[in-house]
Amino acid sequence: MTKNRRSRIEIISNIIALARNGESEFKIREKAHLNSQQAKLYLEELSELGLIEMKHTKGKRIYITSQTGNKFLEQYNILRRFLI
Repeated sequence: MTKNRRSRIEIISNIIALARNGESEFKIREKAHLNSQQAKLYLEELSELGLIEMKHTKGKRIYITSQTGNKFLEQYNILRRFLI
């Protein structure tokens, strides 16, 4: 059985979607099936691009999808429907 590799855009959209309700780095890593190094790189990049925001809540870092991130997801999902 062959596993299909996810594209970079699929991983990015998955992370942004997971962060919609606010998630810790650990939960994002777990749900997106990333190792800690991959998650760190993606989270840093998405934060720098303004697609997610990091908040400190009760001593934890929580990642939340920004308005820009939500707009990105909407456009990505529209485009995806045309391509599939």
